[in-house]
Amino acid sequence: MSLDPDGYAVRVLPSAAAAPAPRPVYEASLVPAIPPPPPVVQPFAAQEVGAPRAYGIGRQEFGWFLGQDVAPGQHATELGVRFGDVVGRLDTLLIGSLANDGGQRGAAVVTAWRGWPVEVLAHAFRAEEGALTRDGLEVRAVWTRRAALHTLTFEGGGLAGQPRDLAFAEAAVATRQVRTAWSASQGLRLSVDTGDDTHWRAVANGAFRFGGWRLAARYQHDGGATVDVGGLPSSIV
Repeated sequence: MSLDPDGYAVRVLPSAAAAPAPRPVYEASLVPAIPPPPPVVQPFAAQEVGAPRAYGIGRQEFGWFLGQDVAPGQHATELGVRFGDVVGRLDTLLIGSLANDGGQRGAAVVTAWRGWPVEVLAHAFRAEEGALTRDGLEVRAVWTRRAALHTLTFEGGGLAGQPRDLAFAEAAVATRQVRTAWSASQGLRLSVDTGDDTHWRAVANGAFRFGGWRLAARYQHDGGATVDVGGLPSSIV
């Protein structure tokens, strides 16, 4: 005797008589020892579809979000709600921020309409940071043309508010190449804003990927008026 299998147990049927007809009905408890009964295929029901209708703004859905910005000397809590449709044709954000003296506190409403060839965005805000108060209304338009491996974008708009008014414009182009073993991408972005002073920026970037390796580089040059940098970004501005 042995607990290990020694091979297959072969049994020979005494005769090769045909199976009885009709096929006997077996109990469902024997599955999967026996094949399950074939499914019953329902016939396809053809019917007329309704008349098409314009998508419009789509079905607006509601969502909410909560965020925290924490840094030395800065702390802010942001709470907001979003109204928008599933494809993003009309998106609206309502955002509030509570912060200490080093952070941005205030509120903002942002909306974007993407139902035209040119995307239109509007952003109204009020932000307080210590003794500094900023408020304003920004309006911008974005035009994008996409091809299989290339993207061209033009953007422009203006901001009216405190502490200053300004107008801005930007152009960007991105392209990429895809091969069997490697891929590469390049991009160039030029932007300028003008108000009391003029500031311009040029950014060039490129990346190369081979297998699991990726090498990327980015170069940026700013000219004209100086700009303030540092601190945590705030969603309300």
